[in-house]
Amino acid sequence: MLTCKGTLVNDGATLMYRASKYDCDGCTLKPRCCPNAPARKIPRSIHEGARNMARDIAKTDAYLTSKRERKKIEMLFAHLNPPAWQTAITRTKRRA
Repeated sequence: MLTCKGTLVNDGATLMYRASKYDCDGCTLKPRCCPNAPARKIPRSIHEGARNMARDIAKTDAYLTSKRERKKIEMLFAHLNPPAWQTAITRTKRRA
């Protein structure tokens, strides 16, 4: 079982989850998982919960319908190169 003490590492946005040596020693996957370490350490982003939620939403029928509809709208404006709003911003910056 992986546990976390809640300490941030590296960039301040990563939590380090660690397994106990006792758990790893009894595991049949130990030679493939962490052959040179006494136990497994896995860095996980503090935003992993939100990522998992987004992955779950992406599997729903409502999301697929929304994605399909959004693509239709985006294709209507795909021929504008560069987009009109971007041109307006560029002109405004030149005047200033």
